[in-house]
Amino acid sequence: MSKTERIALRLSPEELANLEQAAALSGMSRSNYLRMLIRGYLPRRTPPEPFQEAIKELRDISGNMAQIAGTAQVQGAIDAQKYSTTVQRLFAEILTLERAAMLPEKI
Repeated sequence: MSKTERIALRLSPEELANLEQAAALSGMSRSNYLRMLIRGYLPRRTPPEPFQEAIKELRDISGNMAQIAGTAQVQGAIDAQKYSTTVQRLFAEILTLERAAMLPEKI
């Protein structure tokens, strides 16, 4: 979508400070933050670093589990279906956490 139109908006110093803070907390520019609001979404704050590290760790674990499952299936060492189902549950939980903490909320 081409962005060709411009608008001028007058804000009080307090309103500007609120906008700056809200955009910064969401990790967005002021323009992107306002676009999300116009589209009917309330941007969420950027999750804290420990949350982001935990998601990364869960992704690493799930990747390792998938590699182990592939090797074990070739060797016939585990119930591949049960293991695969467990990996899929892990992926689903990671996605649920990310959506709950990171995706903008419809307003």
